[in-house]
Amino acid sequence: MSPESARERIFGLQLSSVPLVNLRIDFYRSYKFLYSKAAGDALTPPRLEPIEYDYFTWYGMPNDFFTLISQRAILGLESYVPGTLFFLSHDVRGRDDKYLEKLKNPFSFGGRSIVKNLYDTAPGDIDPSFSLLIRNQSLYQEAQKMYREVRNPLFHGGQLTDLNIISIQGLFNHIAQLYVWVDSIYDPEKIVNGLSHYKVSPV
Repeated sequence: MSPESARERIFGLQLSSVPLVNLRIDFYRSYKFLYSKAAGDALTPPRLEPIEYDYFTWYGMPNDFFTLISQRAILGLESYVPGTLFFLSHDVRGRDDKYLEKLKNPFSFGGRSIVKNLYDTAPGDIDPSFSLLIRNQSLYQEAQKMYREVRNPLFHGGQLTDLNIISIQGLFNHIAQLYVWVDSIYDPEKIVNGLSHYKVSPV
């Protein structure tokens, strides 16, 4: 970004896309953490020690910590899917500037929900067989429920509460299944060599 365009942004802040490999590594580490003794201990009262996480040490309340990594996991997926579709679209039909521009705002695909736009319409625009709704209708319906009952509240002032380790593992397993779908329509090795190392196998 040029200095001139940077000055046009509020506060002069500069932005760039998060590398897709970073998104996968972040989710991979969070997923692995949830199956560690440390995660179970964090939700077992009385919790006397801070939560030791790969990226930081958490001294706050456990519910706030698990809310934070859940938000990051969902946001990471929502960033990874358009990035993957960028590569997929180019491989299938070459450069398509109108489609790539729409990927920057999933709601430009016309649906009223991000699930419809991001997991059905956007991939289906490349080829109907890529749609999550077509490939795995039950997972698509579960995603609709997860967005309505978990994702949307988490991004509008809600937080997780009264947590147990099975429940939070369930959310991350669902996200992992959505990554399985993404990988089924585009091999992560085509994005970055070695990226498939950061796949997780849903329990």
